[in-house]
This record gives sequence, C-alpha cells and structure tokens, in this order.
Amino acid sequence: VRTSRIATGGPQEDIALVTDRSDGRYNMLLGDFTCPTEIRELELVRLKHRAQSFLEESLTPDRLLFELNTELIRSSPAVDFMTAVVLFMDLNRRQFSYSIAGHQPPLYRRWRSVKWQPLPGHGIPLGVRTGETFSYREKRVSPGDRVLLLSDGFLKMRGSKSGFKDLESAVEGIDELPGDAAPIEILEGIDDLVKRGTGGQEVSDEITSMLIQV
Repeated sequence: VRTSRIATGGPQEDIALVTDRSDGRYNMLLGDFTCPTEIRELELVRLKHRAQSFLEESLTPDRLLFELNTELIRSSPAVDFMTAVVLFMDLNRRQFSYSIAGHQPPLYRRWRSVKWQPLPGHGIPLGVRTGETFSYREKRVSPGDRVLLLSDGFLKMRGSKSGFKDLESAVEGIDELPGDAAPIEILEGIDDLVKRGTGGQEVSDEITSMLIQV
C-alpha cells in the first residue's frame, strides 16, 4: 500500500489511513472533510483518531461509515460534511470489500490491463443525515491487480486545461500510465498528470492517492 499527497497552500483536509489487521488483511480509508477554517486543524486530529479506531474495530466497511457518520452528526456543527471511501483488502482470500459515502469510487486495474475501471457504488456524504446506512460491495482479485483511491481534489484541478469534467476523462489520463509500472511509478505519474492538468499551478484542493497492489 502506497500513499501520495499533493498539498495546497491552505490547511490539510484529506484523511488517508491504513491499518494492518495481520494475516494479509488491510483496512483503508480515504476521506475529504469540510469544516470552518478556525477549527480545521483541531478537527483533523480528532477525526483521524476516531477514524483510526473505527478502522481497527469495524468488521465491514459499511459499518465503519455508519460509525463515522454517527460521530460527525454528534460533533455538528464542528464539521459540515465529509466524503469517504473505505476499502477492506483480504489478500489470503483474494478479495476486497468497499463502501462509498459521496466520494469518487475506487479504480481497479487487472494485471497488465490497459484500462482502469471505476467500480460501481454510491452513498451520501457523512455528517448529512442521522442514522444513514451504507451498502458495501465485494470484488475478487488476482496477483498483480491494483486498486487506486483518489481524493475529490483530483477532479477539481483547475489550470491551463481547466481540470477534468468527470471521472471518465480523469481515468483516460491515468490509462496512459504503463500497465506494468511499479506502484511508485504510478503515483509519480499521477503527480505529473496533475501538473499537466493545472499548467503547473497550485491545486485548489489537495489531492491524495492510495494505491494497493495484490
């Protein structure tokens, strides 16, 4: 599991966490939260702590989102809302499960495939509605397969090329990366893609990438 972050000139808003559950099991969360500027740093620390606890304790990704949503509702109005995608990988069983809350879906690429595939799924952002439940999906994987999580900032790039209009156009840029590239090369390629998309300008919303290779 590798993580990369492209920062803005402002405060951090992305949360990227990974928990090693042993026996080839990894729980991951990528989220983007919005709250008043004056309390953002404090809320980031608090949310990271709570989310880390949920990652270690939750049995399914939908349950984690339910618990985190309850936490955000309880802290309102400190946090306006949060988008998130949660993925639980089990390498021994060669499968993963994931849940989405108002976030871009995971991108999946089979070994040596030339295309990244946005996986299905949806859900409203966290902190919006009390008692909201979330669904989860499962996906089988094979050795060499990859899963890519991208924060919302990737689709908000603005610059000489005006960013991407939708997830499909963004994926087209990632598809240019070689299918046999090493994980670090893929993340570096995404960084280069951002630089091209913004014309070298500073991004308006930080961009965090998490790459999992089976």
